[in-house]
Amino acid sequence: PHGVAALGGIVEKLGTRRRILLTGQAGDRGDDTIRDLARAAWGLKPDRTLIKEMAHYARGRGKKEVANLIRETLVSEGADPASVEHVEHEIDAVRMALDWLEPGDLAIILVHEDIKAVLELIGSVADKK
Repeated sequence: PHGVAALGGIVEKLGTRRRILLTGQAGDRGDDTIRDLARAAWGLKPDRTLIKEMAHYARGRGKKEVANLIRETLVSEGADPASVEHVEHEIDAVRMALDWLEPGDLAIILVHEDIKAVLELIGSVADKK
C-alpha cells in the first residue's frame, strides 16, 4: 500500500487526461492489507482498473479471492463497478491497458510476474507508434 500511495504525487504531476491502472496482489497478505492496497490504488484516481489474477502467487487463496477483495474495496471507495475488471493473466491485462490508451493517457502498470515479457510488449507497441 505504501509503495502505491507513493506513486500518487508523481501521477498528479504528470497531468494526464485519463488513467488506467493494472494491479494485483499475492495471496499471502491479510485481507486488511489487500484492502489498504486497493484504497491506495483508488488514490491514484484511475478511470479504469484491471485486476490481474496472480495464480502463481495465490498462496492458499482461491481463484479470484484476492481480486474480489480489491474490486469490492475499489467499488466501496467510489469506483464505477463497470470500470473495474478482472483479467486472468498479467500479460493479457497489459495488452488491454495498452489498447485502451489514447494520447494524453497514462497506464500505471504494476508488474509482478513477468517483467521481461511486459517490457518487450511495451517496446513492441512503442515501436509501432
